[in-house]
Amino acid sequence: MNRDSIDFGKDNITPLFCRILFPTLIAMICIGIMTMIDGIFVGRYIGSDALAAVNLFAPLWALMNGIGMMLGMGCSVVSSIHLAKGKKKAININLTQSMLFGFMISFLTALFINIFDEQTARFLGASDVLIPYLLLYQKWVSWGIIGILLGQISVLLIRLDGSPKYASVCSALPAIINAILDYVFLFHFHWGIEGIGIATCIGCLSGTLLSLLYFLFLYKDIHFYRLKVSLKSLMLFVRNIGYQIKIGFPAFLNDIGATLCVFVGNIIYMHYLKEDGVAAYSTISYITILFFMMATGIVDTAQPIISYNYGTGNKLRIKKAFRVTIFTSVIFGILSFLIVFLFKKPLVGLFLVPDCNAFAMAVKGLPLMSTCFIFFFLDVVLIGYFQSIKEVKKASILSFLKGIVFIPACFIIVPYLLGEIGLWTSVCFSDFLTFCACIWMYKKSTLNFPNEAVNSSNA
Repeated sequence: MNRDSIDFGKDNITPLFCRILFPTLIAMICIGIMTMIDGIFVGRYIGSDALAAVNLFAPLWALMNGIGMMLGMGCSVVSSIHLAKGKKKAININLTQSMLFGFMISFLTALFINIFDEQTARFLGASDVLIPYLLLYQKWVSWGIIGILLGQISVLLIRLDGSPKYASVCSALPAIINAILDYVFLFHFHWGIEGIGIATCIGCLSGTLLSLLYFLFLYKDIHFYRLKVSLKSLMLFVRNIGYQIKIGFPAFLNDIGATLCVFVGNIIYMHYLKEDGVAAYSTISYITILFFMMATGIVDTAQPIISYNYGTGNKLRIKKAFRVTIFTSVIFGILSFLIVFLFKKPLVGLFLVPDCNAFAMAVKGLPLMSTCFIFFFLDVVLIGYFQSIKEVKKASILSFLKGIVFIPACFIIVPYLLGEIGLWTSVCFSDFLTFCACIWMYKKSTLNFPNEAVNSSNA
């Protein structure tokens, strides 16, 4: 099988992993940079209150990103196993159904936010000081949800189609366009935080447009499929989407965890440190997003390799890919901690001016929060491994513990016991507990290969 010289079933694992890893990391870093760019422009040139307001929208953004990751990971795992069995038509049907469902969810969400704008802002925790900023920002950035959600689905399938470089371009383009438009709208048009929202929206939609062009005209094997309009087709649509959601649900729980981390964190920091604390926490959240995207890139690299060989029943290649993935995650976790520890002031200085109170808070808190990186990388990789081999129950339990149980509990308990230091180390305690649970689950895990890894039909 010659797919742009990529063969998931025969190529040597380490070179294959590296070939996919580097363009994938570039893509993920670009997504992280796109988010950071908004924070840099807002924090330095509009103000810390505006930065805090933007961070209030982050949980909703993360929620929709999680739905995109859920559909994307579910569709990619299902499609990888289909690919191993030569069922290309089933792949195309699953892709089309996933993109259609993703569009409906994201469009309706954006519409809801704009109809109930003030209610949404209040629900997200905006104070009287922050709500004017948030209303201007969310009015535009909400439509970018369509792009970010569909982009999560499409890049995984483009990568599976043997085009990791094109997938990277689809992820890099939004960051480039966003950075350019942020500058233009802020300094030339003087649109303030509203311009930041418009730039983000246009950037997100541009990457999705590039993905759509791929599936329509530039594909190798994976492309859109004309769905039938019938009751049977609708039932198969619901069944296939349900199966994708089941497979991808742990990825959704991971992002729900990130959402809760930001949402609960905003409340806790507002309680202990007021608006300056939220601004400092926002700054750290922006910086750590970059490393979160790196961990996601490692998982996205390993997933098609592991899932494909799961489909063919090749246990040795799965174990080799797993070892390479674990080694990579440890190295990246250590390097990430060292980067943050050594360059904490320049990193915080990208977002905040040194003479504001939030700057000192962020410089103090960033190294403490970065102690979680090694455990965090390992947590994400181990949960992704269980997903890739269809151990959905284990992955879901771990994601639930990490995001729904450990993070909120640690945010409430650790600051109460340790004071301000506990604010910055809560996430580290949460990730360590998750790592312990991951190791326990892994020791109980066995590879089982059913006769038919996926049972999906045409629509």
